[in-house]
Amino acid sequence: MADITIRIHDKYLEAVERRAKAEHTNVQDLIQRWLFDYAGYQVYREVALEVIDRLRGRFGTGGRKFTRDEMNERR
Repeated sequence: MADITIRIHDKYLEAVERRAKAEHTNVQDLIQRWLFDYAGYQVYREVALEVIDRLRGRFGTGGRKFTRDEMNERR
């Protein structure tokens, strides 16, 4: 795991620390979660697109277009 240094105004840090404490967490965990969410979106998107591409090669409709009702039908 890498260490980083950030600069933040004292009043903001105090507010973040108070809120984190109220939520039973700490500033480091909040930052790690934010970074994971921020970077994770792109990772999940890339994985999802790869799965879609693989499925396109395996399944097809034979050119048939489905109606809105058919696409929303529950079995």
